[in-house]
Amino acid sequence: MKMSWPVGLVAVLVLFVSVQVTLVTIAAHAFEGPDDPEYYNEGLHYNDEIAARRDQARLGWTVHANLQPGTVEVTVAQSGRPLSGARVDVALGRPATRLADCTLHLQEIGHGHYRQPCHLAPGAWVMTIDVQRQCANARYVVRQSL
Repeated sequence: MKMSWPVGLVAVLVLFVSVQVTLVTIAAHAFEGPDDPEYYNEGLHYNDEIAARRDQARLGWTVHANLQPGTVEVTVAQSGRPLSGARVDVALGRPATRLADCTLHLQEIGHGHYRQPCHLAPGAWVMTIDVQRQCANARYVVRQSL
């Protein structure tokens, strides 16, 4: 039995439309919205962010993160000397989704070293380290990709 070309054309178009509808449905249900809903307000306060980075540079602090299997460790120093007595929080998240985001409060284990257990799935992660020291009213924030 020979199929006529109009029937074949209609079959291809129906297949094309059904694939497109499926892809649009999947995309619409998977979209979580903007990565940062406050992006506009943050843009308005960008000069404040630049001033905070300048203040941060004047502190003379250095922050190094070490991610080992099952552990996040951060070392904080001021002018080469360990910085103790700080509050260190680490926010971990995926670059493309907020589903696995978590925040850890690291415990000081001695002389500028802070550690917390953490089990991360394989893949790309973004780490934001927030170091605060109340006695000096100082804050240092660094963001890095892992």
